[in-house]
Amino acid sequence: MHGDTLKGLLENSHSENVEFEIKDDDFIVKAGKSTFKLPWVPVEDFLWLIPDDETKAAFKLDADFIFGLEACLMTAGKEESRPALMGVQYTDGIMSSSDGDAITRFSMDAAAKCSFLLPNNFCDSLIKITKESEASAGLITISEEWAKV
Repeated sequence: MHGDTLKGLLENSHSENVEFEIKDDDFIVKAGKSTFKLPWVPVEDFLWLIPDDETKAAFKLDADFIFGLEACLMTAGKEESRPALMGVQYTDGIMSSSDGDAITRFSMDAAAKCSFLLPNNFCDSLIKITKESEASAGLITISEEWAKV
């Protein structure tokens, strides 16, 4: 189910009581006098599953982390000819980025001891989701192949 669709229905319903029900292949939302049938896919039918990789690092996703990402994204490389610069490097509590001309470095308190590169698109999406959802805290876990928020 598309999250923006559900969010839009709930925001526009102005109903104080909302009911959710799953029937066959439909996710039914009852809000006030309105009833919506939305398609949904059970987890076992997804095309991919979240792997059970060993977690390399886990740390708080908070305002400080988002501030550091935003600061580093200003100097993160955008040229596809230099992929090593296209993201925010995290190493032992320090986020950094460079476009080849300028460098940004941001130190975090109580940070995990590990090293990885967060691609620009991931950073942009993470900042957007955090701001739109007005989330104040969360957890980010990093494995060899995944970043889970």
